[in-house]
Amino acid sequence: MLKYRPGPHRMSAPRPFKVDIPQEKIDQIYARLRCASWPAEPDDAGMWQYGTELGFLRSFVEYWLTEYDWRAAEAELNPWPQFMTDIDGIDVHFYHVRGTGNGRALILTHGWPGSTLEFLGMIDRLAYPARYGGNPESGFDVVIPSLPGYGFSQPPSRPIGPRRIASMWRKLMTEKLGYRRFGAHGGDWGSAVSTWLGADHADVVAGIHLNMVASWSRDRHPPESDDEAEYRRELARVQSRALLQKS
Repeated sequence: MLKYRPGPHRMSAPRPFKVDIPQEKIDQIYARLRCASWPAEPDDAGMWQYGTELGFLRSFVEYWLTEYDWRAAEAELNPWPQFMTDIDGIDVHFYHVRGTGNGRALILTHGWPGSTLEFLGMIDRLAYPARYGGNPESGFDVVIPSLPGYGFSQPPSRPIGPRRIASMWRKLMTEKLGYRRFGAHGGDWGSAVSTWLGADHADVVAGIHLNMVASWSRDRHPPESDDEAEYRRELARVQSRALLQKS
């Protein structure tokens, strides 16, 4: 069995964090929703033909105003230890729960439109498998960061791609938290981040697990139309800006 041993801290320690939105901010959001100006809807609108249906949007806002309990939501976000730390000049929010696996570590990366919320139900099972009939030694130290610009993580000053984020996650796991080796999981954009962790950082990444895999063959047939050729050029442009961006 692979063992993940925490190493020494080499950078400033992460700062404890708790979700606690000031009531003034919540009141401002409520006021904006109450004062929303609703657009006209075409007579033949239906089945989301022109985008979000007005009736759905109004009912959604009404739900937020009259039923949604933000303080209850905060309580669901706060049971597990959370932290903030600076990585490459960006404040990153993350959960860090130490499990029973003697330092085995796993980082989980969400995608878009997503957040750390999608992983919270997994923490207990991953960290404390004995509670569910498993072996305590199979537990993980679980790390769940918010992508830069998502949730409570600071937006970067310029666009960055998953390859750059993978290098940030390496620093989080090895320099901030002291792990010498760790596993990585991700879906959607998280799968791209986790793929780059495996490709660029195999010296510290023991393995990756993905629930979405995107790939393109290098031996594709020639484009059959001008539209397909333009699509391929645009895809290459997007990949060069986002998927392959290091800086």
